[in-house]
Amino acid sequence: MNTNQIFDWSRFTATLRKDWAGNGRLILLVLAGIYLLFTIYLIGGNLESRGMEGNSISPTLTFLAMSLIASLGFSGLINKGKRTDYLTTSSSMTEKFAANALIYVIGGIVAVLVCLGLADVTRMAVLWFFRDDSLLVSGPTAFANTAIRYVEMWQYGDFWSCLPKYLFNCLWYVSLFMLGSILWPKNSFSKTLIAMLVYWIIMGIIELYGSNFSFSIFTEHENFMEFERCIDGIVIILCWVGGWYLFKHKNIISLKWWK
Repeated sequence: MNTNQIFDWSRFTATLRKDWAGNGRLILLVLAGIYLLFTIYLIGGNLESRGMEGNSISPTLTFLAMSLIASLGFSGLINKGKRTDYLTTSSSMTEKFAANALIYVIGGIVAVLVCLGLADVTRMAVLWFFRDDSLLVSGPTAFANTAIRYVEMWQYGDFWSCLPKYLFNCLWYVSLFMLGSILWPKNSFSKTLIAMLVYWIIMGIIELYGSNFSFSIFTEHENFMEFERCIDGIVIILCWVGGWYLFKHKNIISLKWWK
């Protein structure tokens, strides 16, 4: 127990290899599905608009794709047999947590954005020879336009001003679903999605009643968005701190998160 939280680089890399060996095929299949979905979405959007509109994808779709990857983490906690194998390996709880965060959280964000870029290049390759005066085929701009499209829901901005806000929201989604994979290893994605919807409903009620009572912070939508981003930052911190606390107290016998 005294060495349980010590971080060792060689054990950490071994944990990464073991986790990838166990779930790498599933991750690649999920990413292939995400890439195919993005490709169809981008090609269809280009054809429908004839290339006259910005080439982008729904930001929410990218967030949910990243969340799906994040929800695959900590699969070793699903049942007693897997927990026995997972929790009794030589790596420390710190190394297990860091490996999951790197593969499914940080890696999930990067992998989905790579899928978006590849899908955009595929769109260009498929439609390039069909371009004419009635069908414009723009360059690979889907990532930039998607980030701008997310921010433009409430304010105008260029790519470099929109990128931090977009990536911040990516981190919010994956942090929430990472915590969900620890709280509810079984059916993690659907259960966390329900919890997220409840959070949105609560925030909507706060904005509605705050504006009705003319609270200064809620009288303008932009003020509320700043307030919500602060709350989202707190949520991210709580997800990581709470996730680590719950994970290091996991045991082989019980699946219940409160034990």
